[in-house]
Amino acid sequence: MSNLGFTYASEPAQKQLQQYGVRDVARDVLKKTGLTGPVKDVRDWFRGLIAGEEQRADVATGLFSIYPTQNINRDTLHPSDTYRNSTEAVFELMGIHNKEGRHNVSKVMDTLAGVESGFKDIKNRGKNDEEGSSASGYYQFLLTTPKTGAFKGSAFNTALNRYDTFYAKFLPNVPVPKAFKDARKAKTPIGILSYAQQKELAFIDSYYKKGTSALFRTISEGGKGAKEAIKGIYKKHIVSEKQFLANEKRLEEWIKKTNLVNIRNNSETK
Repeated sequence: MSNLGFTYASEPAQKQLQQYGVRDVARDVLKKTGLTGPVKDVRDWFRGLIAGEEQRADVATGLFSIYPTQNINRDTLHPSDTYRNSTEAVFELMGIHNKEGRHNVSKVMDTLAGVESGFKDIKNRGKNDEEGSSASGYYQFLLTTPKTGAFKGSAFNTALNRYDTFYAKFLPNVPVPKAFKDARKAKTPIGILSYAQQKELAFIDSYYKKGTSALFRTISEGGKGAKEAIKGIYKKHIVSEKQFLANEKRLEEWIKKTNLVNIRNNSETK
């Protein structure tokens, strides 16, 4: 690629790479430019650009001189044959490639389950609701809508729909596990989806929520901003403002237990 006379890529180009996922872009660039070489190599070059590593950026610079921004459309890309599973796919699409960074995010997903249910596959009984809250499972998915009490449109139904959509788009050759179909039929995850499956469901669901990718990238770095990013995900994408205030102390306690690796200096931070 370096012999094509590239000039340095613009900031919008870098943002575009972050938004659509380096693996997706790498594959499509290879296809549309006629360049040859392993997708992994091209992907790694783009990672260098995104990470701001100037010593590696020169091999990916000037991308949009041959590949205009408006031509990138994630819906037309099919990188599924290079993803081993849904978790890897979400990490790639979020732009989280470092092993330690992925481990940090996985820890935080466990933390969120701890805050929500104490790692129990239970249905919560709401103190201020005679009939109780429909929040269920390790991640306390709402099984009904607050206004109508219907399953359709509930947080759990929406998560299942996103799960199916994700598999169809990014893992078309991988069948959706039967347990998820059973959970949809039963309209509950309790006793049907294992902890690992509910964690996978919650992670895929989070991918479709605006702003979560940036927060998870901050968490993956494990630095000073990780704590606030965890709060941001919980407050903006999991519970209401009222619930956040009620659970803030418990969230703080769980965050203290979550030791993340600071990727920049390779030390644990709390």
